Amino acid sequence: MNTNSEPKTLKNTGEEKLHPVAAAVALRKFFRKTAKKLAPKDRAMQEDLAQEMALAVLQCKRPAARKFFCTLGEWRAKDFLRRYGDPAGGTLEDIMRREEAENERAAKDEEDPSERVLELLGVQA
Repeated sequence: MNTNSEPKTLKNTGEEKLHPVAAAVALRKFFRKTAKKLAPKDRAMQEDLAQEMALAVLQCKRPAARKFFCTLGEWRAKDFLRRYGDPAGGTLEDIMRREEAENERAAKDEEDPSERVLELLGVQA
């Protein structure tokens, strides 16, 4: 049985459990290194990925093994790239500019909603 002075270990592995906050701090270097591998040319994306990995760890509610937190962070970073990264190699700013342009085009194409309501009701304006 563990006393308060002994670190808690995981059953069958002997690996020490880390509190999520301690893990986020301890794994900062690992997160940056992983982010650099995933987005080698985009420093802003590297920073976003490192923050996303740390956030994934901080959202955990219980202490866990270092390996678990590393894997969780990598999964979160890859998911972030799938959702926000550009397979053509563009930056996040490029993606946001394209989305903004698409939204502006959609707003221009959208007709006045009151005219559409009147049309559906069969009333002429």
